[in-house]
Amino acid sequence: MIRFILNQPRLAVIAIALLALAATTVATAQESSGDDRGDAVETVRDRALPERWRAHRIDEPIFDSRMYVVEAGPADATPVLLVHGLGQSGYQDWWETIEALESDYRVIALDLPGFARSTAAEGEMSPARYARLLDWLVRRLDLQGIQLVGHSMGAAISLYYAGTYPDRVDNVVLVDAAGILQRMAFLRAVASSQVQNYGLPDFLADRVRGLFQWGTGVVERLLLSSEVDVVELLRRSDSAWDALLSDRPNVNAAIALLETDFSRVLARFDRPATVIWGEHDSVAPIRTGYMLHGLLPDNRLRVIEGAGHMPMHTDTGIFLEHLHDALASPPSGGVAARSETDRGRPDFTCRGRRGDTLSGEFDHIVLEDCPGMRLVDVTARRLTIVDSRDTRLRHVTVDQGPSAAGRAAIDITASDVIATDLEATGAPAVRVDGGRVDIAGGRLTAVDTALAVKRQSTVVLSISRVRSGVHSGFLHGAVKAADAVLDDTPELRPAPAKGLRVAIPRGNRVRLAAGPDS
Repeated sequence: MIRFILNQPRLAVIAIALLALAATTVATAQESSGDDRGDAVETVRDRALPERWRAHRIDEPIFDSRMYVVEAGPADATPVLLVHGLGQSGYQDWWETIEALESDYRVIALDLPGFARSTAAEGEMSPARYARLLDWLVRRLDLQGIQLVGHSMGAAISLYYAGTYPDRVDNVVLVDAAGILQRMAFLRAVASSQVQNYGLPDFLADRVRGLFQWGTGVVERLLLSSEVDVVELLRRSDSAWDALLSDRPNVNAAIALLETDFSRVLARFDRPATVIWGEHDSVAPIRTGYMLHGLLPDNRLRVIEGAGHMPMHTDTGIFLEHLHDALASPPSGGVAARSETDRGRPDFTCRGRRGDTLSGEFDHIVLEDCPGMRLVDVTARRLTIVDSRDTRLRHVTVDQGPSAAGRAAIDITASDVIATDLEATGAPAVRVDGGRVDIAGGRLTAVDTALAVKRQSTVVLSISRVRSGVHSGFLHGAVKAADAVLDDTPELRPAPAKGLRVAIPRGNRVRLAAGPDS
């Protein structure tokens, strides 16, 4: 039986205040990130509308706002719908993109309710509600077979829309999608990547990074130990949400984005997709792009070297090349398959070394006291990680077999591990014995138990699928656990859908306790 260890309810208030502060940081970072490399970028906020473009205002029923919509290009051409992110530029974030597409496509760009030239939005500005808005607009304009392009928060909205209304969409382009990672994973990644913007010497950058990580660690501990989920309480009352956030649309939308679980959406997503990312994005970490590349059924990933969060402004030429290619030739055939080779694999052992990068095919990989180790594009039979902080895995497959006589595919002891696009098969697939493990886009398979925890550990899961004798489905959330099987922990399972509003999976500390109900 899983029992909860709960702290005082007032911690929830502190936690949500810190979460709001973090969301404000994310929103502000995006609004000021026209070029993360520091070059001057012409503001687009006050450009006059060209005569050849058509603008109109529409009263919409989802947020009860008056929405500003711009159209360009032939009315009978293939429609391309552009969805912007946070900030107050709105559709003008797409200015150069509209100019590049208008000769071949019917381009529709809007200012989302609450932003730029649209009037204020009522209630929670969540991806689910914005998806309803897009569907209303698509039907209002009688658009068929749309090509959907979203940036940052707009990419998250586009993902939600295409997964909820797949028949409306032919093709999706996701540009530097914000959120999507579980909120703890996202905030830690943003905190770490923001350090690069300071241009500090390495020894100072390490200290600043440590300070960021300490702050997000405080948020994590409070949110994991809170008895009351204040965001959920706010969601139950639009009037309460409006009273606190109606005059702060960026923070309203950022909090709603951070609290959205996309696992149900991705479970039914079946459209071709192109994922475009700036290599040095400090607002929407590229880890999200790698996760999406591993999760989406039919996609390609394009990383723009040296670019930040706004590649359509700072690297317009290469961005438009990728976009034209994505619209004209959507991907087919899925992502590259993992290697099936199983002969002649060597072992690899690291003890007391720092900062190596490992790729290739192996039998048993052992990392012991090897901080900063990176495993990228790795296939192995077993992976053992002991006393190793800041271990990163990307596109890693560890296959011990689903019935491997009690031997874990991945065994983690007293370590800090961040894994993206991870596939593990074993008995269990992953065993954690102390430390912190953060898995995004995981696929964990076992005949019996897929994810087991011994000594108390923090486990963060972003849209990770489990197939085991205990549970089959997605897990998304964060828990503190000890002596526990996490395959079917309620706090990690997607909450039942309530219309198009996604409930928040609350992170709590859990412990498996012996007793008559065990």
